Amino acid sequence: MLDLLCRLTRCVGERSRAGQSADDQLAELKRLSVSSLEQAWLDHVKGHGYRLPNRAQPLLSAYGAQADFAYTAIPALIYIDGPHHDTDPQRRLDEAITERLEDAGYTVIRFPVEQGAWPALFAEYAFVFGVGSP
Repeated sequence: MLDLLCRLTRCVGERSRAGQSADDQLAELKRLSVSSLEQAWLDHVKGHGYRLPNRAQPLLSAYGAQADFAYTAIPALIYIDGPHHDTDPQRRLDEAITERLEDAGYTVIRFPVEQGAWPALFAEYAFVFGVGSP
């Protein structure tokens, strides 16, 4: 039984929302992306076998926030923070947004512009992204 459970943790699903294929879902998410960094993140997700997000650019007006991507079943919000997030005023704003969203029960994950830091975040939040593939 343990062997079966271990194998299941390495499964990669291709199911997507509203009957879309995974490729169609990726194309739609990329179309809604507002930066090349967000598109690079989506390419990384797909290329490494992680779960694609369900939504792009979800507006959370009750919290004064708009995430880059959302996983609705978890619920988790993804921010791909470009270079403009490195300023002190923007950092303070990001921290306040993150705190409001976490207080509301969301898992908030912020990916920095440095793509070398991404693998550690995917591993830390495997409950959101899955374990991926080598």
